Amino acid sequence: QHDHGIHAMHFGADGRLYFNFGNAGKRLCDPEGNLITDINGVKCSAEGNRPFQEGMVFRCDLDGKNVELLGWNFRNNWEVCVDSFGTMWQSDNDDDGNKGVRINYVMEYGNFGYKDEITGAGWRDPRPGMSAEIPLRHFHQNDPGVVPNFVQTGAGSPTGICVYEGKLLPMIFQNQVIHCDAGPNVTRAYVRKNDGAGYSAEMVNLLKSETDRWFRPSDVCVAPDGSLFVADWYDPGVGGHGMGDIEKGRIFRVIPKGGDTAYRPPGERPGDGKEPNARTATELYQRYATTPNMAERYHIWNLFADPNHGFQEQTTKRLFELYESGEVDDVAKARLIWFATVMFGDKNPILAKALEDENPDLRITALRAWRQSWEGHREGRQESLHAVLKQMAGDKNPQVRREVALALRFDDSKTADEIWATLAKQYDGDRWYLEALGIGADLCWDDRLAALGDPKPHPDLVWRSRGSKSAERLAEVIIAATGEVDPSLLRGLDFQPAESKAAAFESIFQKAQPEIALAAAGKIGRGQIEKLDGGPERLDELLGPVLGKSEFVILADKLGLRGFENELADFIESNPTSPESVYAARLLLRDQGKLREMLRDSSNPDRVGAIATALGKTNDRNVGRLLGGMLTAKNTPDSLGKTLVNAMATGSNSSRELLKIARDGNLDDSLKTTAALAFARSPDKR
Repeated sequence: QHDHGIHAMHFGADGRLYFNFGNAGKRLCDPEGNLITDINGVKCSAEGNRPFQEGMVFRCDLDGKNVELLGWNFRNNWEVCVDSFGTMWQSDNDDDGNKGVRINYVMEYGNFGYKDEITGAGWRDPRPGMSAEIPLRHFHQNDPGVVPNFVQTGAGSPTGICVYEGKLLPMIFQNQVIHCDAGPNVTRAYVRKNDGAGYSAEMVNLLKSETDRWFRPSDVCVAPDGSLFVADWYDPGVGGHGMGDIEKGRIFRVIPKGGDTAYRPPGERPGDGKEPNARTATELYQRYATTPNMAERYHIWNLFADPNHGFQEQTTKRLFELYESGEVDDVAKARLIWFATVMFGDKNPILAKALEDENPDLRITALRAWRQSWEGHREGRQESLHAVLKQMAGDKNPQVRREVALALRFDDSKTADEIWATLAKQYDGDRWYLEALGIGADLCWDDRLAALGDPKPHPDLVWRSRGSKSAERLAEVIIAATGEVDPSLLRGLDFQPAESKAAAFESIFQKAQPEIALAAAGKIGRGQIEKLDGGPERLDELLGPVLGKSEFVILADKLGLRGFENELADFIESNPTSPESVYAARLLLRDQGKLREMLRDSSNPDRVGAIATALGKTNDRNVGRLLGGMLTAKNTPDSLGKTLVNAMATGSNSSRELLKIARDGNLDDSLKTTAALAFARSPDKR
């Protein structure tokens, strides 16, 4: 067990189970312990299975069969919920302390960016175009192929989540995601609005403790009467692998002010003890469509799904009458779409009606229901699915077109290529839509782009694509650019095949604007540049205006330049008191093997001392171990030892390492006075 594992399952309006695990889940197995392969041939494993890695989202039938991997590359996604339209929502906890907690709209088959898609590198690793904001940097939001975040909530410890589809609470909370966060002691709603092919939201608090910091909401559910139940595990800590109180806990019921405070549990369950006739079926349809409670919907679904209850003999006529009656809202209609399609097949009249509904959410629901129906009976029915997708590809709503793109992911037919091209021609710069197009093309980029028939597609499409000519085309875009070039364009090459991207980097280095050419130089490396025709001269030309200046350090940081360690060290030696020397030292920490070589260079003690001093100011967690190892080595000169002591005392992390060395008796006697004075000056008084 692990707190980054599986926590809960949700019953969807499609009659399937939705669940997730965080990055400690690793793999999904059947009861015999065999690794599950999903209905699309994808192994449900986060181990050695890139791009499928880290936390994942799944759905399956009620009996555990027909598993489908729906999203991946999360860190600690605690629980996934699904609304009646079939849209999935969840939270994902950041690496603690980085204010990067996020809420996801789980776009089907999406990569959500916790680790580098290709290499598995973490978010701290430098890369071109990485955001200056750590919360955005945290989930590789500037990488092609990463689905955008729905909401960034900041610091927190996110827990239970649901979609409130009741009527009792005020309108602002209706049909919204309700979420618990034990860190800031809050249960809040994310009031959603459309944002192109995706969504954005405003956070609205529902329950918030300003004084009692032990309020730790851990889950939230909707009762049959529309009230909310919030579980408070009440503890000084937020969970994880520990607790401070094992006795106390509370359940809150949330209702409008002035409402009836008495909770009346429902008596018998819907349908219990009743004959499976048309009248009872109609009552159950009505209750299924309107109850805000998941358990009631689950129970009613099973009455119809299990032939032993006798309800399978009912027809869709009364379902359709209810759908058309005007007595139910769009949430209820969405449930009826799923119910009719799963129980009675895709020939039911509700599905055809919903595909043309004026509400795009219902058109999306109908398309999703159609897809699920088709996926269960693929043989000989692709033509009918294509007819629906062609119809919807021209929809005026980008969210509907998004769903068409997602439906194409595992379809490599020529018709699918043509449908994708129709969608791509409607791209207008929306990142949500771009990622949906990418998901729909990722398994067959060359065929998709060929169907588009444009020798110069939109630069964003080139950046997102992974075709055989994508690297060459992206290099052309970068070289032809006027004005400042976004470094994230260069990042797009990291996702291309090694041979083609190497040629693209060389072309950019030789022909692009100086700043982006320098970034390409960092990708190529000094050794390979020396072998290029005119490479050394071009590098001198690019470095000449900035070498030895603070601008060089800023560029090296911004562009993620590698292979310029000596130049960075020279800058530190020449500018020991400059703030940029600290930045330069942080960059040197990227290659600790090379850095150790520099620190062991006894021929240049001034340079070594300057580097050590700058490293101490970074307060990086690795500095204490690095400098401490040198300090306790037998061959360290006394003069360097004093420099190392002063450097380690500068940062809180490294000063604690220095204190440990002294307490363990491993600090040379000649350095103890220096250490005492350094500790007295240290900003860390612990």
